Amino acid sequence: MTVPLHSDLPAAGDPARPRLREALWLLAPAAVCLWTARFLGRDVIPWLIWQLVTLALGLAVWPLALRVTGSCGPSLVTGRAIGLLLVSLLQWELSYLGLVPFRGVTLWLLAAIVAALNWIPGHFRGAGRAAQALSSVRGRRDLLLFETLFLLLAGLWAVVRSRMPAINGLEKFMDYGFMMSLWRTDWLPAKDMWLAGQPINYYYYGQYAYTVLDKMSGILPATGYNLSLGSSMAWLFTLSGALLYRLFHSRPVLQWPAVLLGGFMTTFAGNSHAFFYSDNG
Repeated sequence: MTVPLHSDLPAAGDPARPRLREALWLLAPAAVCLWTARFLGRDVIPWLIWQLVTLALGLAVWPLALRVTGSCGPSLVTGRAIGLLLVSLLQWELSYLGLVPFRGVTLWLLAAIVAALNWIPGHFRGAGRAAQALSSVRGRRDLLLFETLFLLLAGLWAVVRSRMPAINGLEKFMDYGFMMSLWRTDWLPAKDMWLAGQPINYYYYGQYAYTVLDKMSGILPATGYNLSLGSSMAWLFTLSGALLYRLFHSRPVLQWPAVLLGGFMTTFAGNSHAFFYSDNG
């Protein structure tokens, strides 16, 4: 009888190692939140609420996001953007038609409807698709890494803005004025703050989308405006990286270098002119 030199059975300590690594991946987003809290102090509370609202929107459309991204890794950060887009579009149309007021409670109801359409048994098969995506160790790891990257960038810019929170310079006055007009109104279009009695005569969907998050979270635009700047940077970086993650799916070794390089070039290399042309430089 020949005795094999190897065994198909795992060693006694082996199963614990993957579990330990996964536990460390789970700790990564929490570590970023703690780091952000270290610098923001009490202001970390609205930051955390804001992130939880976008996370809820991402979970609401996660089955759809999995279909869009084709993989688990970038699905949740992509879902955050898709969820906000769908809820804001529904609210936009219904408010313009005079059917549903632009309020926090109605936005949450619309989010619940979107979630139900994604998770109930049917075309998207939400629970089954999510379970299949999470069955991959690599998929779970990359999902947590994308979430950590998103929170890190959102936290980083929130910390930067906390050092100079005044809404001052460039188009910040206009952006903030639009958000305040949207905050005060129940019906669209919002009133123009420069021309009394008239609707805003400008393209302002970006300001509107972030006011949606303000109303869902109950955070005033004075704070939400600065949080929106952090979210803009986080989404630009991670969604650019998500595209490259998908393009390099056949070469896993290059995926994360492409994510980081592509996100950096898109977010920082094309937006660094302010540093070069600053009067203080």
